[in-house]
Amino acid sequence: MSDKSCDCKNITLGNTGKPDCANIADVAAYLILDMAKDSSGAPKERDAADLLTFAGLEPLLNAASPLDRLYPLGKFENVEHNREDDVFWTANSGKQAFVREGFKNFSGMLINAPRELVGLLNANNCKNFGFHIIDDSNQLISKKGSTAAKCKPILIDNDTFRAKYVEATNDAPAMIMLSFQWKSTEKDQNIKVATGLDYTGEDLYGLLNADALYSAIAVDSVVATITTTDYGHAVEGLQLADFSLEEVSPTPGAIAISGVSETSAGVYTISFAAQTSGDVLRLSASKDRFDFSAMSDGTNDILIP
Repeated sequence: MSDKSCDCKNITLGNTGKPDCANIADVAAYLILDMAKDSSGAPKERDAADLLTFAGLEPLLNAASPLDRLYPLGKFENVEHNREDDVFWTANSGKQAFVREGFKNFSGMLINAPRELVGLLNANNCKNFGFHIIDDSNQLISKKGSTAAKCKPILIDNDTFRAKYVEATNDAPAMIMLSFQWKSTEKDQNIKVATGLDYTGEDLYGLLNADALYSAIAVDSVVATITTTDYGHAVEGLQLADFSLEEVSPTPGAIAISGVSETSAGVYTISFAAQTSGDVLRLSASKDRFDFSAMSDGTNDILIP
């Protein structure tokens, strides 16, 4: 389809003035994945100020709903971020007519990234999402929102999103190559560049999925071994305030935890008031940098013997 926006009723030419100091985007360095719609189902539009300070951004990294959360991917190297040539139709006479704008492509390398990340990234290719970008000059690149105080993720064509693991060689480290096309509806003139970030891409982090296995279940205690589900690392340093416990059957309600003791790395003895045999309990946890939703999804509840 031809991408033309001529208004024959408007004979005013587009003005060509430029400010003395314009923000020009540098090479893309960090990508921050953001879903196209929020948890209410509305198209995503964020307060730009929340993305300019780490104090405003960090709660978005740890948002409870996956749809409201931001997902930093890490530092990209060898970035290629170019638009293909526009497509023209050529008549027998040699005259050309514009057909469509060339697609804009991104590719880059995540150096020394773990294999497991390939599967986590490719699991997104059926979802509708986009990116915010932090460039090499530590500027934030997003799509313009409904006002100057708003911004949106720049949406991609998820059919083109692909991560591929590249094995280490004698001359190069292991890496993940990520590539995709931006949606054809995302126009360069609608992209905004913001300066003044009080953080860098190195300060960003994604969440680690974590789950628990239970043992030594008694009427008044349980041992929870908590590890990251994708990497198998122990989740250490959790405190009593990080946990909550509830009875889900037969009498739902909160249960006070009287003590938490980490007996070894990621192994916690959870103590509580004596419960009745046959009660089903559910342990939950919450801490920045981790997603404990698998602990409280009902697939691994605690049955009191």
